[in-house]
Order: sequence, then structure tokens, then C-alpha cells
Amino acid sequence: MPAPTPVVHTVGTGPGPDGVAVTPNGKTIYAANNSTNTVSVIDARTDTDTVTIGSSPHGVGIQPSQGSVG
Repeated sequence: MPAPTPVVHTVGTGPGPDGVAVTPNGKTIYAANNSTNTVSVIDARTDTDTVTIGSSPHGVGIQPSQGSVG
């Protein structure tokens, strides 16, 4: 069994993250926070911004060809 990869950095999200997606260029991370009806939009280099959305997000996906997140 291969050795586990060490954790090099952690990033906080809102409570109850239920799905994560990363843009193809690795610059932005999205986490659907089911407990607070928010999506954490994380700049992989610097910052976290939380956006309130509908209710109980259960996942997030990226559509690179259309430049959208859903």
C-alpha cells in the first residue's frame, strides 16, 4: 500500500460541505455548504468568499466549455 500523501495546506469552508469542484486551471475551488445554503468560492492562492444560494446545495460542477458553475 502506498504511503498517504501529506496535507500541505487546509482551507476553511462553510459548515456541512457536501461537494467540491476545482476549475481546470486549478485557480478556483467551489464547495457546496449544505448546512448554511452557501457556496464557498475559494481563490486557491489567496482568499475565500461565500455566496448565499437557494437551499441545501448538495454538489457543485464546472462546465469549462461554457465558463459556468452549477
